[in-house]
Amino acid sequence: MKSLPFPFKYWTIELESKTIENPSFSWNFHSFHDFYRQSNLTRMENELYLARLKQDVDTWNQWRKGNSQRIDLSRAQLRGAALRRAWLNNVDLSEANLSCADLRRARLCNICAIAADFTEANLSRASLQDAVLKRANFAKTSLRWACLIGADLSGANLAGADLTGADLTNTDLSGANLTGAELTGADLSGASLIDVQACGTNFQGAIFTGACLEDWKIDKATQLDELIGDYVYLESGRQRRFPSNGSLGLGEIGQRLQKLLGKIEPLGT
Repeated sequence: MKSLPFPFKYWTIELESKTIENPSFSWNFHSFHDFYRQSNLTRMENELYLARLKQDVDTWNQWRKGNSQRIDLSRAQLRGAALRRAWLNNVDLSEANLSCADLRRARLCNICAIAADFTEANLSRASLQDAVLKRANFAKTSLRWACLIGADLSGANLAGADLTGADLTNTDLSGANLTGAELTGADLSGASLIDVQACGTNFQGAIFTGACLEDWKIDKATQLDELIGDYVYLESGRQRRFPSNGSLGLGEIGQRLQKLLGKIEPLGT
């Protein structure tokens, strides 16, 4: 028999055992069939979950009280959905479309919503603790008084978002876009603001104790009045504490940042 014009060895087919194999590969057709059937069942199950959620939030919430396993609603189409007070903890919403959805007071703790679209949605007083929200789009979204403790918002778009009073304690905002966002009274204690775009952002009265401000981008339109905080870090890894000892007085962080913007005095001197 002629050899094939590529360097791979022949596979042998044994119809009785229903296997295809070569020295480094073995695949049972029954296993493949079971996997394919299970995948279809999972997909159909997820579609039923989505239909249930869209139909009636109260019924969904009652069901979720006794069923807390992870549910895959990735890429779900929920634009404009009425999901007020919905229990969505531990749900995968990656790449889902939730733009203009009503998610007021919704429970979204521990969700995975990577690259999800929340544009112009209402998440006022929603709970998003420990949520994975990398590269999610929150442009012009209401997150007033939302709980985002420990959430991963790295690379997220929050341009024009309203985060008034939001709890962003220990939140990762590295690389996020906060241009024109409203963070009046927000708690950013321990938050990572590394490489954040914050031009025209309103931080008035925000809490900054322990926040990392490495390479963040601000301009003269950034509001830094009445900031609250004892100290900040100027480099990641809790490096370059400012001030190196003691603590700053009320509003002093904002004043020093304003001086940096005006190039009167470098921050950290």
